[in-house]
Parts: sequence; C-alpha cells; structure tokens
Amino acid sequence: MIVRFCAVLAVVLLSVVSSPLHAAIILQIENTGLQANTPNQLVRILGTYDGTLPAVDGILLNVLIGLGGPDASLGPLPGNVDGPNITSINLKPAAGALSAFTSSQVLNLQTDQLIQVELLRADANAPISAPFTNQLVAELLVDTTGVAAGAYQVDLANGSLGISSNFLGGVGGAIATTLNSGTLNVAAVPEPGSLLLLSIVGIAVVAHRWRAIRRAVFEYGSRQL
Repeated sequence: MIVRFCAVLAVVLLSVVSSPLHAAIILQIENTGLQANTPNQLVRILGTYDGTLPAVDGILLNVLIGLGGPDASLGPLPGNVDGPNITSINLKPAAGALSAFTSSQVLNLQTDQLIQVELLRADANAPISAPFTNQLVAELLVDTTGVAAGAYQVDLANGSLGISSNFLGGVGGAIATTLNSGTLNVAAVPEPGSLLLLSIVGIAVVAHRWRAIRRAVFEYGSRQL
C-alpha cells in the first residue's frame, strides 16, 4: 500500500512540475518621471509573452491617465483626475516586439487622457511565437503643460467604460493578459524665490572659485621672485 501511494504521489508531482503554473503574458506601464510644463515626453509600455499558444497576431491597447480625465464625452467617472495629456502613441517603435508587423495601427478613440488603438499583423507577417520578456511594445508621448505636480496613475483597463488591453492571437482573438498599472511623477516647478536663491548661490560659488584661483596664482608668482 505504501509503495503504491508513493508511486501515485510521484506521478502527481511530476505532472505539476511538467505543466506551467502560470502563463506569463503581461502588459505594463513603466513608471516614469516627467518634467513640468513640457510636451513630447516619452512613456514606455512593456510586454512579456511566454510562448504559449496562440501566437501573437497583434495588440489592443486602452491607455488611461487619471482614469481618463475629466472629459465630458466619457461621462462622470468616480476618481478621475486632470493630468498629463496623451498626444500620440507608437505601436511599432524600432526596438519593439511588434516592429516587424507591416500593417498600420488603427486609432479607435482618443481624448486628452485616454487612447484606444490596435495593431494587427498583415497577412505577409508571421505571428510571433518566440517568448520575450519586458520588451518594448509601445511608446506614448505626453504633455504636462499646465499640469499640477504629483503622481498620476496610468491604467490599461477601465471597468466603468468596459475597455481593456490585451495581446491578440488566433486571427485577432484576445489572449488573456495580465495588466499592470504604472505611475507618472510630474516634477514641481521651482518657486521664483527658489530660483533667485539658486542663482545667488551659483554666483557666490563662482566668485569663491575665482578668488581661490587668483590667490593661488599670486602665491605661485610670489614664490618665483
């Protein structure tokens, strides 16, 4: 009886070890520090794919900053925040996981803080079956002009709007994808008084160094006499 139990246990353990416990298919926003009052700042979206079938045929992205922001067309959303604006998105950056796809990305929706876009491979492209980890899949350009300093959450889905993001496979079908939010940290603009203080300190440092150089030159000349 003991021998039989051990044999059954060995088979169970072998089946657990030989089968994947979790399919690592992930999209995530990279946490990014942003300058204040500055357009065209880069935010990266990274992807991980473990090679599980179906192979990747494309991608659907829904990116929301501050839950989509206070845009009237979206209706009232609890917790939405006025934050950085999305000005453009690129699903085929040169070093990206999907850069070999020759089809053009299709823009479905864009407001100041929400963008919905998809990319499907052309028939001439082979689907992506090789695994990749934390590889670039898209680049956002954002504008912080007039945006208050602070941390702004970026999501890849919103249940209230019924939208989500995922890799596409099996002729455009959705592949179950884990979505990880990120944070954009907008730096504070220095107060005028702080700028004046920094200027004064900078002038003082330069003056001190100049006096030190003059003193060193004078002492060296005195030694030569």
